[in-house]
Amino acid sequence: MDFPEAEEVSKDEPIVTIITPAHNAENTLEACIQSVRDAGYRNIEHVVVLDNCSDSSLFVCKRFPHLTFAEVNFQNASAARNFGLELSNGRFIKFLDADDRLLPGAVSAQVEAALATANDSIVYFGDFVQNIKDSPDGFTNQRRRNHVVLPDEVSGIYRFMHQRLMITCPLHRKSDLLSIGGFSAELFSWQEKNLHLRLLLSGKIFVKVGPPCFEYLINHSETQISRLKRPLDREVVNYCNAVRPINEMACWTPFNKYGFWRKLLWLHFLSRRMRQLCKDGKGESLSRGLRLAGVQHPERGFILATVLLSRLYRFFWSWSRLSAFLFGVSLTVML
Repeated sequence: MDFPEAEEVSKDEPIVTIITPAHNAENTLEACIQSVRDAGYRNIEHVVVLDNCSDSSLFVCKRFPHLTFAEVNFQNASAARNFGLELSNGRFIKFLDADDRLLPGAVSAQVEAALATANDSIVYFGDFVQNIKDSPDGFTNQRRRNHVVLPDEVSGIYRFMHQRLMITCPLHRKSDLLSIGGFSAELFSWQEKNLHLRLLLSGKIFVKVGPPCFEYLINHSETQISRLKRPLDREVVNYCNAVRPINEMACWTPFNKYGFWRKLLWLHFLSRRMRQLCKDGKGESLSRGLRLAGVQHPERGFILATVLLSRLYRFFWSWSRLSAFLFGVSLTVML
């Protein structure tokens, strides 16, 4: 696949800081660092936060004198990213995971677009290259796209939460990240969705611009943290915390638009975990998670009724995700 050549950038361009959290990433970290060096943007700073590393990641960092790196023991990628934000000197921030690679020309194009827009806007690349690692030496490439999101339309929130707006796609202004307190370290998943949702609700605008931004590696190894299976009640609590920013605007009436879209977000979450929910016996784990998250009626009734009807419907139709959605839509109208 051919990508545009990196453009020359003058030294008076604003500083862009690339923040990379790394945990035992010795096999991919060097390529990640080199991709930033080859990004084609001169005024760039690369901050690597080594979080509880027991491999040779530190020695990899020491081979690159231009790096700013620090060792921490958070065991939490969001906390590591927030720490990197504190160390950064850039006006603009881009997050890049240690197993991903920045593509040439991406930073230059995003900075140019960001400087040409209003100060309250965020620029992101809608495209990225997805590398699926199916074997130790085999990759298949797949192009993914993101769509434009308009924060002044409530429907945009629902579309936004369903997209693969990866953490490296946006070029953030540092001031915007600091104004919302950075990442929520209490989340073990949905961290970037939570961050982007809070930015969206604070009035930021996401604009699609430029060429593909980075190469994203999907590793099917069972040792990947992202593939760990967690108890259902913890999944429920984590999800509730992730979408908490929309709670204050949502009330459970048929005429509240935020409440309607929040119900659809719940349907999305429930449909993706329908297998877990159907193995949950009498729904004890789901109920426990809802109680721990502080979910009250009628929202709790809506969720439990959706799961119950979806279980019944699975006897007639194997497409459990669609069944949850269809019954949930009817409940959304009734409740």
